[in-house]
Amino acid sequence: MKCHLNKTIKGTIIYILQNCQVAFEELKRLNSELLPTLNSDSFDVDVNRIGALHRMTQDYLIVRVAGLFDNNNQVASFGNFCPDNSDYLILKQESIIKYIIKLRNTFVAHSNLECMENGQYPATDKMLKSNLLEILQKLLNLVNEY
Repeated sequence: MKCHLNKTIKGTIIYILQNCQVAFEELKRLNSELLPTLNSDSFDVDVNRIGALHRMTQDYLIVRVAGLFDNNNQVASFGNFCPDNSDYLILKQESIIKYIIKLRNTFVAHSNLECMENGQYPATDKMLKSNLLEILQKLLNLVNEY
């Protein structure tokens, strides 16, 4: 099925997808810098600064990825412009996408206790161990087809 993308919307979605790819890589870097400091008594880095950057990057990624699947008619999303596209529908069913959509409301907007597991950061861990980067590339390929 064809997507209904004008030049501006297509450019916006490409920009969001590329930003998400950068944010994913940055989250990976920040995570590798932050986690060792949380599990030790020495704070060789500014844990509050790194922690804030980590959380901002994580939240940005969650909000932006979830937004790509949003059906609100006020946003530039695949949900609005490619709702019947089979490739989009398959990607929307990926477990990491469902998880990210859930996190937008339960973890980013609110620090829901259910999302905090044993003092760890399940959102980051699940995203970094998932196929999210591959999904973002597939979405980028999809939008570039039109």
